[in-house]
Amino acid sequence: MKKMIKSILKSIGLYDLLYGYYINRKREKYANFTLCSMDFEGVKLKFNTNDTYSKSWFFPRFGNGYIHEPGATKVFVDHVNEDSNVFDIGGHLGYFSCVAGKLSKYGTVCVFEVDFNCIHLITENIELNALKNVRVHNVAVSDSSRHVSIPDLKMPNPGIRINSFKNKEGREVPSLTIDEFISRENMMPDFIKIDVEGAEYKVLKGMINTLKNNSVILLIEIHVTQLLKYYNTDYKDVLMFLSAYGFKLEKVEDHRSKKMVLSEIKPTDELKGNAMILCRKH
Repeated sequence: MKKMIKSILKSIGLYDLLYGYYINRKREKYANFTLCSMDFEGVKLKFNTNDTYSKSWFFPRFGNGYIHEPGATKVFVDHVNEDSNVFDIGGHLGYFSCVAGKLSKYGTVCVFEVDFNCIHLITENIELNALKNVRVHNVAVSDSSRHVSIPDLKMPNPGIRINSFKNKEGREVPSLTIDEFISRENMMPDFIKIDVEGAEYKVLKGMINTLKNNSVILLIEIHVTQLLKYYNTDYKDVLMFLSAYGFKLEKVEDHRSKKMVLSEIKPTDELKGNAMILCRKH
C-alpha cells in the first residue's frame, strides 16, 4: 500500500515536496537532541549528534527506537564473540565499530575510514561508549599500498570513492592492503565488514592470504551499480572470486528491515542496487 501511494505521489509531482516537508518537521522535533541511543538485543550504545552531519544522519530515521540496518546489526550480534578481532572497513560514523566494540570485550576492533572528516566523529562515539578496544585508522583500504587522492571536503561524505578524484587540490590519504596490515600488526581478524562504495573488489584483492583462513567471516555490501560504473567490475566477478576461496554466499534480505532473513545465493544470481552478503566457510 505504501509503495502504491509513493508511486502515485511521484507521478503527480508531489512526493519530493511532501517528503521534504515531513523531514523538516521531524528535524525540528530532534533539533535539541544531542544523543541518539540504541538498544538491540542487549547491545546498548549512544551516538553523539551534536554536530549537524551526525544529527541529520541519525535523525529522524533512528529517533523512535529504530536502528541502522537491523538485519546487518543482527549479523554482528550473531557472529561477533567476546574475544573476536573485528575489522570495520568503511567505518563512516563508527556505528558498526561501536557495535563490534561492545560485543567483543576481549578482542580488538580496527576501523578503517578514508574520510578525514569522519575520524573525530568516530572517535567521539568510541569515547562516548567507553570502548577501549577500538582503534581508528584514517586510511584507504585497497589492493596496493600507495597514496590516493580524495576530495578535500568540509563535511563527511559517505559516498567518497578512492579512484574518482585526481585534482591537485584534493587530500592525499595513504592506502594499504589488509594482508599487509595483518602482517604488520600480527593480528588475524575473525569478522570483517566491508562497505566501500564499489571498491569492494579492490579490498578483497588486497586480502588474498586472509581469505584463505577458514574461520574468517565477511559481511560485504555489494554496490552493483558503483562497481560497474566507477571500477569497471561486474558484481558477479566479485561473487565468483569469493566462491573460489570456498565461501558460502548468503544474502541478508532487506538488511535495513527489522528481521534478518538469509538466502543462499550463487555467483550467477541476479542482484540489484546494494546487497549485503554474508560470506562464511562453515
